[in-house]
Amino acid sequence: MNLQKLDPLEGFKPTISMLKIFSVWNSSNMFYKIYKNVTTLSLAITYTCVMICVVVNFNVSEINENFYYIPALSTAPFKLVIFQKSFKKIQNLLFLLQSQYTKIRSEKQAKMVEDSVVLSKRVVKVFAVLVVPTCVGLFGMPLLKDEIKLPLIIWIPFDYHEPVVFGLVYFVISFSGSFTAYINIGTDTFFYNCLIQIETQCNILSDTLRNLHEFGRFEAEIHTILIECIEQYKTILKFTKILSKTYQGILSVQFICSLLSLCLTMYRMSLADPGSEEFLRYFVFQWGVLPEIFLYCYFGHRVLDSTKNLYYSTYELQWYNTSAKFKTNLLIFMGQIQNPIVIYVAGIFSLDLETFKKSASPNFYKFATYKSHHSSTILPKRKMKAFSFNIKLFQIFGQWCYENESFYKIYKYTATVLLFLDWLFTMIFVLVNFQESEVVDSLYISPSMTTSMLKYVIFRVNFSQVERMLKIVEEQYLKIDSRRVGFLVERGTKSSVFVIKACFYLVMATVVSLITQPLLQEDIDIPLVIWLPFDYHRSGIFELIYVYVSVSYLYFAYVNVATDCFFYISAIQIGVQCEIVGFMLENLNEIAKQEEENVRRLFLSCVTYYNNILECVKIISDCYREILIVQFFCSFVALCMTMYQLSIVEPFSDVFFKMCVFQSAVICEIFLYCFFGDLVLEKSGKLFYASFSFGWYNGSAKFQKELLIFMNQLQKPIIFHVGNVIPVTCETFKSVSLVVLIAWF
Repeated sequence: MNLQKLDPLEGFKPTISMLKIFSVWNSSNMFYKIYKNVTTLSLAITYTCVMICVVVNFNVSEINENFYYIPALSTAPFKLVIFQKSFKKIQNLLFLLQSQYTKIRSEKQAKMVEDSVVLSKRVVKVFAVLVVPTCVGLFGMPLLKDEIKLPLIIWIPFDYHEPVVFGLVYFVISFSGSFTAYINIGTDTFFYNCLIQIETQCNILSDTLRNLHEFGRFEAEIHTILIECIEQYKTILKFTKILSKTYQGILSVQFICSLLSLCLTMYRMSLADPGSEEFLRYFVFQWGVLPEIFLYCYFGHRVLDSTKNLYYSTYELQWYNTSAKFKTNLLIFMGQIQNPIVIYVAGIFSLDLETFKKSASPNFYKFATYKSHHSSTILPKRKMKAFSFNIKLFQIFGQWCYENESFYKIYKYTATVLLFLDWLFTMIFVLVNFQESEVVDSLYISPSMTTSMLKYVIFRVNFSQVERMLKIVEEQYLKIDSRRVGFLVERGTKSSVFVIKACFYLVMATVVSLITQPLLQEDIDIPLVIWLPFDYHRSGIFELIYVYVSVSYLYFAYVNVATDCFFYISAIQIGVQCEIVGFMLENLNEIAKQEEENVRRLFLSCVTYYNNILECVKIISDCYREILIVQFFCSFVALCMTMYQLSIVEPFSDVFFKMCVFQSAVICEIFLYCFFGDLVLEKSGKLFYASFSFGWYNGSAKFQKELLIFMNQLQKPIIFHVGNVIPVTCETFKSVSLVVLIAWF
């Protein structure tokens, strides 16, 4: 067997050549840089002109008929930018891949490599050939008609109807459109090739494990090969991690735009006559979008299957004839590989055939058909500044507690009484005038007001636990003595500050628009339906009541924001602490300078650190148990009421847009809880893999047993629950909220 002939990058050569031709690859060559900048500028100008035309002429029938391909057209510019921004990671991927093929031990494994190269080349060639007739049909069809038009809807800042100018513009648009198609093909096939190589590496590793006793004759040699297999699998995980980070944005853009194009295409198909030219055009375009999603899921599923086989291959070696240390190492390795490699889209959807089945489910067809038929605490020090803005909000809106500040107590009790009276008067008005149209139209706001009132009370009741959690987090951060760990803390702090400030300003804009909207109408009324025990329409009193109701509305909104953001920030900080533990575990040997006693001492500090994380999680779960139940119940009630109102109001009216904005706010509130709950799930789930990353196989039997116990604990990721029943994850948001919306539409 000649390993020199095995070039792992051979399968990537057609893809890299395509990426170079279509200006996606990076090169130091001056002429290539000029060519790349010119073509990129042409693509950017074409895309910008198309989007300007769509935005300006949104209601024109010609734009509506061709709007279905705009999301698909948007993928290429995003992919181009993201790919070039991540080019260093791409180079790192290729370097890692090349280093793996020194581990080939048999002709069978060499054949696996050759087959993967053949498959990679075949995938690229098939796509490159199939795109040619598609582009020719798209950009050549208008030339066969009596009245020749441009192949894309586009805005041009000059008169292009002169024959020479028209031909030049037509060529530029066709050129840019073909570029867009091949940029999509190049970035997609590069991802497919990477997944094919991951699958090949897992198959090679499975073959090595099955035939371990054939590759090594003696116990020490077999144990050395096992350690090499472990290192090889760690490299596969590293390769997968880099690939996931590189393509995280591309996958999100691809799936969002493809699903949007799919929905729009099927909607247009439901309006077109079957067998007509329009119907066939939509049908062909739809079958261009579906395979793109399918191939991402298909190759992701192949990786999933190959990594599942790794676990079973460990049973096929003669482990029963090996030493106790070998069995211990194998057992820990088996604990790692029993979890298959799964690549996610935006951390929510797994890249497998099950996701494709759900994406292409008949729900989209039902949607299109339905639419076609219906036209005292001191703020912690620098390490705790992540919570500082949030705590200021609590103080301003009367949710914080002080022991010896009488003025603040008076302010807090006054604000509480006014808030309670406003909520009570609104509920009285709703109950008394339930059947009046004005109340029915505004009923959807009542559940959200109720959540604010209950959050206000529940948070105050659990304030001592909140203080306890802040103290634990502060103590955790005071133990930091590493620059890398300090960077993780700083990044978490910036994320926390960004989240609270973004929510603050967005809510400010929303509340200001809601409380000022009545002032723009001829018949001015207070911004909320409310019962008052006196006539407030007299001049002077009306203005006072208007200000009072507006301030109360602001209070309701910011009580929600402050309480919600405390959960988000706590989740971010728990995620940061999990990253710190993961970093310490991954670099245990380096930090402890390879001394076994120091390694064990540092390992036990990781266990203690993780136990403190679990205590923080328990406190947050206890504090937010009732809040999460109230939030999800009231949000879904408000969502149902809003969707009912949307179904009976006139589309695109002021009331329609107002309810759409409110509905989006409710959905975002549920989504953010699920997103940050999923963040904790993801960060804590990675700890199990981190515990596997350092050189545990060089430790004593006692240390390995302690590690095994800790790994058993880490196998269960941290999950928040609503009422101990519903997990607060993106999977819950996907399966409940989105399904409800799609079913309604």
